[in-house]
Amino acid sequence: MVQDTRSTPLISAANEALMFPTLTAAQIARIAQVGVSRPIVPGDVLIEAGDHLVPFFVVTSGEIEIIQRGRGGDALIAVHGPGKFTGEANLINGWDLNTADPNELDVSKQTLLDQKEFARGISTNSTQNLVNGTAVIHQAWNGDIVNVRNQVDNPEDFSYETCKEGVPVGSDLMCIPITARSPGTALKFMDWVIQPDNAAQNVMWNGYPQPVDGGKQAFASLVKDEPSIDVNLEALGDGGMEYRLDNPDDRALWNQVWTEVKAS
Repeated sequence: MVQDTRSTPLISAANEALMFPTLTAAQIARIAQVGVSRPIVPGDVLIEAGDHLVPFFVVTSGEIEIIQRGRGGDALIAVHGPGKFTGEANLINGWDLNTADPNELDVSKQTLLDQKEFARGISTNSTQNLVNGTAVIHQAWNGDIVNVRNQVDNPEDFSYETCKEGVPVGSDLMCIPITARSPGTALKFMDWVIQPDNAAQNVMWNGYPQPVDGGKQAFASLVKDEPSIDVNLEALGDGGMEYRLDNPDDRALWNQVWTEVKAS
């Protein structure tokens, strides 16, 4: 008798059915007209984490495993059998990251609505969703992952990856209102906060990066065991990976589309 020693997938069968739909025989037949049959053997790696050019695979027989690599070993996320597919993300739309073209945003809106049908819900509480196991993959700020790792028994299982399609680079800012009663005092406080020693203490206390001297070094030290969390903002900007909508009208259009997606 052969015993299956494979671990249980992190995604339950019920959730997998919602997240990963199965193609019909007719759909597979249409794909076969433009695709190429490829045999695989145990141990073949079809897609590696970080790959930019990802083919589209449809399983016709056998199984493929979706694996999340971590310092503590590989975690089995899901198993795809006949009719399942993977690698489809690069086939979706292909618009410029910061497009404000109404027609393109209309198509992207429909893409989100189609995906929403398979979603249990939309939540932005990344830290708690990852800590309590509600999610195994999440859009999050890199500081969120620091806080997740501080709250779980297996921090080595949590790492960070910047999406090749782009990342939302966000900054918390301090400003002095034009109506401030003591703008000089406020400016002194702001200068005090970003002094290297104080910036370092802030980072070590809240777990989020601060892009000033002292803060940058403290964050690098904080995540030295998982350097993927220490995002290089300069590289993101040079690579065109940053969400950047400088035009207020463009931002308003994005907000309108997202509001319509959430309300539908």
